[in-house]
Amino acid sequence: MNNMMLKMPRTESPKVRGLNDAGIETYKNVPMKSLTKEEIQNATDAAIDTPDGKVARVEVEFNAFDLPVSNIPDVEHLKTVYEDELAFWTDFLQNDKRPLDFFKNCIKLLGKDKIRILRISDYKTTGLTGIHGVSTPWKNLVVNTEVSDKPGGAGGSFGIGKNAAFACSQLRLVMYSTKNIEGEEATQGTLLLPSYQKGIERFDGSGFICIPSEDININPLLKSVSIDEGYERSETGLDKYIFGFDEEKTAEELKMAVIKSAIENFLYAFYQNTLEVRYGNLIINQENLADFIEEYGQELEDITKEQYKTLTEPDKVENFSIFEENDVTYFIRMDPEATKKAAVVRRSGMKVFDRSYRTGRIGFSAVIVLNNPKINAFFKSLENPEHSDWSAERAKNKAEAKSKMDLLFSTLREKVKEMHQDDFDESTDADGLNEYLPYTYVAPAKKNRVESLSNEVKEKKKKAKKRRQSPKLDTEEIRYTEDEFGNIDENTIEIVDENGSAGGSGDGHNNGSGHGNRDGRGGEGDEDGTNAHKIDGEGSEERTFSVKEDGEFIARRQVASNNFSFALEQKEGEYLLRLMSSKKVNSGFVEVVISGEQQVLVSNILAASIDGKQANFKKNKIAFKSMSADEVHNIKFTLKNKGNWALEVMIYEN
Repeated sequence: MNNMMLKMPRTESPKVRGLNDAGIETYKNVPMKSLTKEEIQNATDAAIDTPDGKVARVEVEFNAFDLPVSNIPDVEHLKTVYEDELAFWTDFLQNDKRPLDFFKNCIKLLGKDKIRILRISDYKTTGLTGIHGVSTPWKNLVVNTEVSDKPGGAGGSFGIGKNAAFACSQLRLVMYSTKNIEGEEATQGTLLLPSYQKGIERFDGSGFICIPSEDININPLLKSVSIDEGYERSETGLDKYIFGFDEEKTAEELKMAVIKSAIENFLYAFYQNTLEVRYGNLIINQENLADFIEEYGQELEDITKEQYKTLTEPDKVENFSIFEENDVTYFIRMDPEATKKAAVVRRSGMKVFDRSYRTGRIGFSAVIVLNNPKINAFFKSLENPEHSDWSAERAKNKAEAKSKMDLLFSTLREKVKEMHQDDFDESTDADGLNEYLPYTYVAPAKKNRVESLSNEVKEKKKKAKKRRQSPKLDTEEIRYTEDEFGNIDENTIEIVDENGSAGGSGDGHNNGSGHGNRDGRGGEGDEDGTNAHKIDGEGSEERTFSVKEDGEFIARRQVASNNFSFALEQKEGEYLLRLMSSKKVNSGFVEVVISGEQQVLVSNILAASIDGKQANFKKNKIAFKSMSADEVHNIKFTLKNKGNWALEVMIYEN
């Protein structure tokens, strides 16, 4: 590279561009994690096809080493540029002196004998094509700024992902060397600094280590060159060299940062055997992924370990179609201790984000994989620059974007509820009941929600949050709202009295006070205790009711949920609750409530029986005289508000 020089293009623009480059600052918070994610994403996007038509297993290698400063091309000119920058910005800045520290550090680094370099190399990839083009992978990475011309299925879309490398360079200097599938080779460096002025000459601040030329063109060395002693490229791919890489981190810290970011962001790529990552002698691939999960489990995020188990031990793997046949795959695992989160994964194997669900009390974990180019291109257009979230506001057709997002996520919700229902339907005998996990059953949602499962986009000319009222029953009814796609917003479910007013929860006392909130605090009640109210918050170990002259429904304490198991069925408006307690309860009552996503609601019981005998009940509570330990009790009841509701069950002892 002795014949390469640093070229600093001049500019006639009077505008001064500072050090705080927005593209670079985007990746400053967690630079190593961002760098690993961006580089692996770029590599997987450029994967080549194998002879049998499958995607090759892309290999990405990280290697840190020390380079003699004298080996940096045109290093004396480079030193002069930092000195000129320091002189200009010393005179220019009035208050903020932090940029001056940056230039002083650059000069200090180049005054040492050696400088730290991080090499990132990929294999089984196309390399950077279009060496002599204009808007090509080579030009858009090495020369152009904030330009992205990737195909629709590729991961990047803003042209700023390359800045992750500059965020990790104390010199803001990166060199690129490639062999591509077109048979071309090229090597070139890029320097991203603020603009500055020397005498009467103004400079843009963007510099290039390239072949000398008299014109404005930036000409790379047409050869793949290694600056890492002992390393040579023998196949297609890209080598990226980050100069002035973080010298404060130890080799072990760098290794750990690569392992964490690679596994947490590309778990599915490792799982499906389309990715291998190397750091020195360390190799992560499908064959040893389980070993890394076990060895570095304490360092990895809990959600990553949970989703690894979901991929390797799913209860269901099911395809779904949105744009094309089977363009979505759901991996689902039922687990009461799981986070109720779903990882959204691009076709390349990169996780974009985790979607949180508030689905009653059903515990589950899921991975949603977008399989085909069309669906990847659609959702890629909704991504933020960091590729960590979606927003329908980024779409040309916002209504369509909202509809497709809702379809993708509501379908998973329905599948989870179906699987939970199946768990209870498969076993109804008393001997098997004790094997049920001790968490509250949630029945399927109202059938209105089935609209969201249609594979066709139904354009509805409805206003969002249109008020819809269920059929009125006597003096009490349940109301809720729907969004523009006909889905029930479970946060809006409420029970109202005959006057149309909604209140809090529980049974009122004759002085108007009640104990209805689930944390034990009083809610508001009517004088006769008949007004139905919302119940908010999480359940406490004990809660006391003040029920008008009726000791049968006064609770001394709540029976902990891990002391009983139950199954619940619903047929033709009648619910059958098969209940078994692990210890004897002398007398008390069972309380049932309708479960919403953020709250539970009270609905009156019309009839109830226990083991075939009529039982006393009041509002949403069914009394029992005694409950033997390890004995199944069959409780039948009907609710005033008809429907296939999701229910929660609690037991209280008098």
